[in-house]
Amino acid sequence: MYLTCQEVACYQEPWLLVVVATNRKDVLDAALIGPGRNDKTIELGFPTQEEMEKLLAVYTRKMSLATDVDIQQLAALHKDYMYTACVPTTTPEERSLLKHN
Repeated sequence: MYLTCQEVACYQEPWLLVVVATNRKDVLDAALIGPGRNDKTIELGFPTQEEMEKLLAVYTRKMSLATDVDIQQLAALHKDYMYTACVPTTTPEERSLLKHN
């Protein structure tokens, strides 16, 4: 049903862009990602240490951090994590370091 709707919509509205997101491309049905359907991919990998430091700096910019909080160390603790996986679900130890204004 999804593919039929997608094909009809794209035929009627050629400017329409369909974006499909998944964490498990390996388990998608071949019909879903066949030629002419969802056949273009963009893979977003894990952030580098430097990118994670920048993301954490932005996330904590409005927080009053304890003097011993080291953003570089926090970023290193989250190696091979997606940003969205580590920021909202920090550990209790990490949360104790943050004092909200």
